[in-house]
Amino acid sequence: MFGNKPVDKNNLGSRVKNCLDNNGTYVLVCFKQDFNELQKIKVISNIQHYFSECGYINSKVDVLSINNLKSFISFYPSLVLYLKRKSDLIFQTHKSWSNEAEMQRKLEIGDIQKELIENLRNELRTNIEAIHIHITGEAGIGKTRLVLEATEINDLEPFIIYCDKPSKFLDSNLFNEILREDNKYRSILIIDECDQDNRTIIWNKLKYFGSRIKLITISNESEKDIGNTKWLNVKQSDSDIISKIIINYGIPKDQANRYTPLCSGSPRVAHVIGENLKNNPEDLLKTPSTINVWGKYIVGGDDKNSQVVHQRIVVLRYIALFKRFGYGKTLSSEAKAILKLISEGYSEITWVKFQEIVNELIERNILQGEYTLYITPKALHIYLWIDWWKCYGVGFNLEDFKKLIDQLPVSL
Repeated sequence: MFGNKPVDKNNLGSRVKNCLDNNGTYVLVCFKQDFNELQKIKVISNIQHYFSECGYINSKVDVLSINNLKSFISFYPSLVLYLKRKSDLIFQTHKSWSNEAEMQRKLEIGDIQKELIENLRNELRTNIEAIHIHITGEAGIGKTRLVLEATEINDLEPFIIYCDKPSKFLDSNLFNEILREDNKYRSILIIDECDQDNRTIIWNKLKYFGSRIKLITISNESEKDIGNTKWLNVKQSDSDIISKIIINYGIPKDQANRYTPLCSGSPRVAHVIGENLKNNPEDLLKTPSTINVWGKYIVGGDDKNSQVVHQRIVVLRYIALFKRFGYGKTLSSEAKAILKLISEGYSEITWVKFQEIVNELIERNILQGEYTLYITPKALHIYLWIDWWKCYGVGFNLEDFKKLIDQLPVSL
């Protein structure tokens, strides 16, 4: 406090003087010893005595030992992860999460996104009961990045625990710790790629744990849960925002505007286009080294080696051969015609299976429309069309293909 100098106000450190001058509390932290209550009172009295000799008659002083710190920090699982140097493992603190390359990309937002950020912050500041907020929107629309931005604020950030998959959380020791009745963790749990089944399981366990628990789940499913889950839907960015993202890569405005429609309002695709225009103009759809962009759309949270994903990719490749196709009511003949093309090489994809895959793609907002469906974003459509040629182009026979085309409905 004074070092080897006499007890005098002028010998106090500048930050100590600033604290006392502004009626703050001086806190002495002792890492190598613990105090009983009488010892703590004596230490506080001695410090106040020295401060009084410097002119601070009613100084506020506290003393914390290592056990006090442990008790205090135990309420904040994010801090525990950070101090144990485990914030970059299964779970991440806000700081660790924000250091990911994809989270470091410059954020461009409009009024709609600003409103969502403010709404999310207001919900998280509610201290009446446990809350579950589900963030939904199309793949690549910027859901995770906006949640990061919304929670990057002093009264929320220390409580953040981020997990990129629900399976990691459900199988974790942390989940069991939170469920203990004697545990006082105050947490804002953010679970990414969290489908309806998993978020139902997690919320069922946490719903009655009081206001110390806030749960945010993120996915691109559009079907609402039954119950008191609060939904916040991330809207497409307008063309000006998408153009700005591309311009940030040093691309002239007129050129950025030219490629904006390919992004279909998706910030993620805009970053891909911008980065490739700058570094890889011969292949504008090349996926960045930091994230498998097109895989995020197609695979999502599923096992990329599973039969489900394989069949989904096959169906998308063939759908991509057409600008759009009829599905439902009187237009189902167009969907069945596409299935006939698929069944030439994949007989296991029946009409029932085809409908199941298409309905899932609609649910995930990759296929949009009411009775006539199309792939979004446009860049994904082009990627899948190219992927069809990469897979089947070597053995492609134009005459055979013409015979198949002649059998398609004229409208398709």
